[in-house]
Amino acid sequence: MYMGKVVQGFFMLLISGVWVSCFKETPVPVVPDFEVEIVDDDYSVPVTLRFLNKSTGADLYEWTFEGGEPEHSTQVHPDDVVYKNAGTHTVRLEAWNTTERKVKEWSVCFDSAIHAGFTYDVQVNRFSPVEIVLLNTGYGGSRYDWEFEGGVPQTYEGRTPPPVVFTGPGLHKIRLQVSNARETVEFTDTLFVLPALSVDFAWQPGKDDYDMEAPLQAEVSARCESALSYSWKAAGARIENDTSAHTRIYFDKAGVYDVVLEAANGKETKRVTRSIHVLENSNLYKMTDLQFGITTALNTVGGYYFSKDRSVLTAGEITSRNGPDIDLVFWGLVDFIQCSFLSPDAVSSKALPAIPGARRTWVINNPEILTPEQFDGMENDALLRQFAIKEMGEGDTDVYFSGTDVPHIILFETGDHRKGAVKIKEVVYAGNGSYVLADMKIQKEAVGY
Repeated sequence: MYMGKVVQGFFMLLISGVWVSCFKETPVPVVPDFEVEIVDDDYSVPVTLRFLNKSTGADLYEWTFEGGEPEHSTQVHPDDVVYKNAGTHTVRLEAWNTTERKVKEWSVCFDSAIHAGFTYDVQVNRFSPVEIVLLNTGYGGSRYDWEFEGGVPQTYEGRTPPPVVFTGPGLHKIRLQVSNARETVEFTDTLFVLPALSVDFAWQPGKDDYDMEAPLQAEVSARCESALSYSWKAAGARIENDTSAHTRIYFDKAGVYDVVLEAANGKETKRVTRSIHVLENSNLYKMTDLQFGITTALNTVGGYYFSKDRSVLTAGEITSRNGPDIDLVFWGLVDFIQCSFLSPDAVSSKALPAIPGARRTWVINNPEILTPEQFDGMENDALLRQFAIKEMGEGDTDVYFSGTDVPHIILFETGDHRKGAVKIKEVVYAGNGSYVLADMKIQKEAVGY
């Protein structure tokens, strides 16, 4: 009986041992591990880190991100972590299961935020040469490299460059590179330089002063570049506006005048001088190669002398406005068998349309007191003054000359008593467009009235 109980107990013990042996836990090793991605490979704060958990054997995790946002996580794969402060930061991963707990740490150093930027101040103005003073607004770099396209100096290494001078007109690129041990950033701007000051001027005589005789009015115009102010000088002359870019200068007497233009732009002042030679007043306008058409050419070539512009007008150009200033009219038949110059108020006698507001001109179509050689030799109005043209021209309405009478002289006196002479020097046969070619000399102002 006793032995049965012993055997029975032995078997119970054996069975119990087998049961315990079958259910004993086998430890699983914990290996904490992770990969880190520096987003955009940018080590300058703010820096974003992205983690991939590669641990094995663990059921639970505790992440600690020193200086990061967030600072803790229990996720298997935590969300991105942002670091805003430069320096060394440690990432700690603690992983565990029911039997084991282990830790992995990893450290990284972040650089300060890096930025490239600058502003510049233009000294005085943008006219060449231009000096600029630069203000560096970049930061976070251990090295600052400057490049000044077309400037002096052209390059500079350092945080604050010296003043830079640009002389060439146009756009100039300015570049700043800011670098640390791992990164370089760049900022570029441009500077526009205006051309340097240059001074010149052009001039021409007034409409009635083409002969350059006193009294003379000259139109002067600055031809400057990069000028802000003007100053004209002309000793012995009168200047209408001596600080305008365009003005008039009046010369009352003959002589040689030095006209000076001085221009400035706040940085430079330059001047140019030109001489104007004013001739003695001959009181005589001299025109050459005037064309007077026959009756069939009055609408094409023209035949109406307009002394205000010293030109020949066509019939279609006559108006009530300029009619009173027509001084002489040419009348000629085909092949120049009969020709004459008419007073504007007498054109109806030759079947020509009336001229609005026409005035009287006294004409001598066949004078015997002035030869072609004397006409050519007239340099002033002295000879014309001697002729009593008005008195001699009273009965000249039916006096003619022909194309064979070349060269031929005509004398006239206008309604405002200016005396003149015409020399027909050539006849041009062109059918209905035929014309005579003439030179004319006429007083600028009446004398003795």
